[in-house]
Amino acid sequence: MFGGSDGSNYFNELYKFNILSKKWQLIGVKGKIPKARYKHEAIMTKKGNLLILGGINNDERFLDAFEFNPETKTWSVVKLPESALYRGRYGFSGTLYNKKQLIIFGV
Repeated sequence: MFGGSDGSNYFNELYKFNILSKKWQLIGVKGKIPKARYKHEAIMTKKGNLLILGGINNDERFLDAFEFNPETKTWSVVKLPESALYRGRYGFSGTLYNKKQLIIFGV
């Protein structure tokens, strides 16, 4: 689970859930960590990485994408075509189609 809000604060931490112990664990990460946000989209890529798209916080409506590699625990910036997230997106849904195309629906 990445990011989120408690109603007044925004987060950019990454957690994993252990099904056996039923506990959340903070993941120590490195690289270009995304800014704190919520209402973003998180999608698992065909490589098993986590893709974060868009989102919003008090100050910004994000027009960006980041990829997290769980093997190396590293974030990296994903360069998108200028038209990919027109005006920044939040509160939307996305899915990988045919393992190579990203389809985005919503605001």
